[in-house]
Amino acid sequence: MIECRYSEPDLCLAHVARDARVSVYHLSRVIKLVTGRGFVAHVHARRTARARKLLAFSKLSIKEIASVVGYRSVTQLDRHYRRAYGVTPSATRRSLFPS
Repeated sequence: MIECRYSEPDLCLAHVARDARVSVYHLSRVIKLVTGRGFVAHVHARRTARARKLLAFSKLSIKEIASVVGYRSVTQLDRHYRRAYGVTPSATRRSLFPS
């Protein structure tokens, strides 16, 4: 369910738990057990991984990519992308497509 809905900006553990008809506590434990990280970290990892693919294989602007993967702003994407990969999305794009 998370893999299908990660691009929703309002995605939260409570909504996923409700839709899966399990408690928030149970879902949180299962996600941690399966992925090795918490719900929020898992969602951010999924979003940044998708953003990385879009940077490499699409001509979308970074602002459009941020929106497509579920971030409300480029700033959010920049922050989480830098934590995951050590560089900004724009630096990644520049390294893939030098002028």
